[in-house]
Amino acid sequence: MIELNDDSVGPSTPVAPDLSEPLLPDPNPAPAAPQNAAPGPAAAVHPPPDPWTALPALFQEPLGSLSAALDGLAVQVSRLQDDFESKIQYDAAREAQFNQLHQELMEYKSDLLGKITGPLIRDLIALHDDLDSLIAHPAEFADEASRDTHLKILRHLQQYLLDILEKQDVYAFRLEGPEFDPRQQQNLRSVPTPEESLNRRLSGRRRVGFRQRERLLRPEGVEVYLHVPPPAPARPREDQPETSHPEGE
Repeated sequence: MIELNDDSVGPSTPVAPDLSEPLLPDPNPAPAAPQNAAPGPAAAVHPPPDPWTALPALFQEPLGSLSAALDGLAVQVSRLQDDFESKIQYDAAREAQFNQLHQELMEYKSDLLGKITGPLIRDLIALHDDLDSLIAHPAEFADEASRDTHLKILRHLQQYLLDILEKQDVYAFRLEGPEFDPRQQQNLRSVPTPEESLNRRLSGRRRVGFRQRERLLRPEGVEVYLHVPPPAPARPREDQPETSHPEGE
């Protein structure tokens, strides 16, 4: 059995402390932190590194060129949009000017045609009225058959005139309803009446009216009732003495 003495223990071998002896306090103890002390400043947070700076210069140059190209493309698109909007405004102005010129030309054409065909249309309307008068008051004929033949010819001529007028957009009209309309009718004769309910109502129709498109060429000729109150009964004069007649006279 090999016994080890104190000399066999090398200087590097740790020696366990003797716990039977009390430990001496540290002559320079570290100051303890106060219990209610305010917390110290938080550690500074550094932002993450910029990935662009981390890229090698080999990748930064192509990306910069691409960004510049995109900026130039955006400028060109903006200019193209401005040119397109200007073109649209220019076309709209030209279209409005063309429509105005076309409208003025059509009005001039319509007015010119009206000046040329106006006298002819008025003569045809007058001839229509003459035929209408002959039909309403036929002349005396020897027999009834001659009278019917005469009226048939007049009605045929009158319808032929209406067909000619319709080719010029001129149409005959009669207003419906018994009320007098001064905007489209002309009072050719007033008929007195004591009935107040008949005032300004039609008593007869004399001739048709004519329109050309929306323009009134001649109003319809009518007869209109005119209310005339009955005269009040005459009263005897107070200053006139009553005459007495003797009996027997």
